[in-house]
Amino acid sequence: MASRIGWRAAAGAASVLALAALVIWPMPLLARVALAVIAGGSAWILGAVTLNGRKVQERETILRLLTHYRHDWMNELQVLFGYTRLKKYDILPEYMDKIRMSALQDSLICKLGNPALAVYLMERRVSGGNCRVEVELEKEMNLQKLAMSERDVFRLVEGVSERLIRHSSPAQGEPALLSLGFDEEESEVLVDFVFRGEADWERLRAAVSDFLQKYKDKLSIREEEYREDQAVIALALPFPT
Repeated sequence: MASRIGWRAAAGAASVLALAALVIWPMPLLARVALAVIAGGSAWILGAVTLNGRKVQERETILRLLTHYRHDWMNELQVLFGYTRLKKYDILPEYMDKIRMSALQDSLICKLGNPALAVYLMERRVSGGNCRVEVELEKEMNLQKLAMSERDVFRLVEGVSERLIRHSSPAQGEPALLSLGFDEEESEVLVDFVFRGEADWERLRAAVSDFLQKYKDKLSIREEEYREDQAVIALALPFPT
């Protein structure tokens, strides 16, 4: 009970802080819109962990996520207040667009229809380590419509991602980059994994290829290519026929 209250309270606090700022401080319209975007972010996080009324058990993970986002939102508020106090209103549109795009990705991830996957993707986006993770979604989609079960979709995306991350190596202090893309087509959803950086390529390739064999009857491998500094894996997950 305490942990459930904890992460809900953390998300609620972020919204309250942003909304309070809208009421208390005088600021131009652009800044007000930006704060409204930040305030809405906590609602999207809560949506990810309670989507479709389901409970996610990893509450410590959720609490870490909310703590991270709370710090991010507070930093955004401080920057916006700084620009406003200095009357640098010309900078606000570009900064707001950055906030908007980040919030949009959070929203689209939350609406994937797979709570465990949503939490995993959002956690990986904010975690550090040898490999930085980006998620690219251009439109809303519901992965529950796939022929593959919700659990299998989560395990598939997590399994490929973790094998790529696990075998990555830091290049002179620079982290590797893993980009995950989801694209819905007429009869399937394409999931792209693009890894760039240094890695133990022999072990990476073997680990990913062996793992994908478990799902060979449930998906189509459109591309599986390994180069000296890049791996590209494209999987087609079909809708029911």
